[in-house]
Amino acid sequence: MEAPPSITFYSDRQRQLEAFDDTKAGLKGLVDAGVEKIPDIFAHALMPLTRTQKRCFMGVHRFFEQDTVVKKQFYTRDYTKKVVYNTNYDFFSSPAANWRDSFFCFMAPSPPQPDELPEPHAEEVCHLVDSNCEEQGREL
Repeated sequence: MEAPPSITFYSDRQRQLEAFDDTKAGLKGLVDAGVEKIPDIFAHALMPLTRTQKRCFMGVHRFFEQDTVVKKQFYTRDYTKKVVYNTNYDFFSSPAANWRDSFFCFMAPSPPQPDELPEPHAEEVCHLVDSNCEEQGREL
């Protein structure tokens, strides 16, 4: 008789956790070993992405992969701007900085125009604006 999926998942996860812990090398050990894919034990369970979410995430990915010179045009701590890119929002007020860059745009009360957006995002944002924004907002 085959084990129910949840038991199998727990069993596999438990073995993976124990194997990682047994190395006693920590996360740096993964880096030193040349691991290129983050092991599943570090992934949070996500709901399946919708087509719109996938488009947005791909746009964000393309933004972060651009040359620094291009990204600098959008780097700001001025949250009155419609488009913001920076290193964690509480950089100057938190006791320790987060290892995170953020890109976001304000969609209300008036969304950014395509020429205000970085190239990788223009199509995705225009798609969101042209579709039912309230429904898309709940979806995202």
